[in-house]
Amino acid sequence: MTSGKTPNSGSDPAGRKKAWLIFGVSAITLIIFCLWGWSWKKMVENFSWKNSREGQIAGEVSAEWNRVAELKTQVAEERRLLQNTLEKLANQSAAAATSTLAATTTAAFASTTPTTTP
Repeated sequence: MTSGKTPNSGSDPAGRKKAWLIFGVSAITLIIFCLWGWSWKKMVENFSWKNSREGQIAGEVSAEWNRVAELKTQVAEERRLLQNTLEKLANQSAAAATSTLAATTTAAFASTTPTTTP
């Protein structure tokens, strides 16, 4: 007679061993990755960029970009001032040309007008 259990009814010791093996390997792998990440974090935290050549280069580049930004604002301000000066000179030149033209036209008109004497 049979005891009512089939060979694959859940009490398979080989299947349990395989499940525990997968669980154990996964847990150890997870622990290794966690410790590896923590190690990298500590290594980066302890590294001082200020004393390294890379830190010095980054500081120099930052200072150079600041100088470029200052020069750019200076150039923009000078360009604006020159534009205003050119506009003033153009307006003055146009006004002088208009008044000279008006004076010349009036003088020319007066000299060509016939005078009548009684």
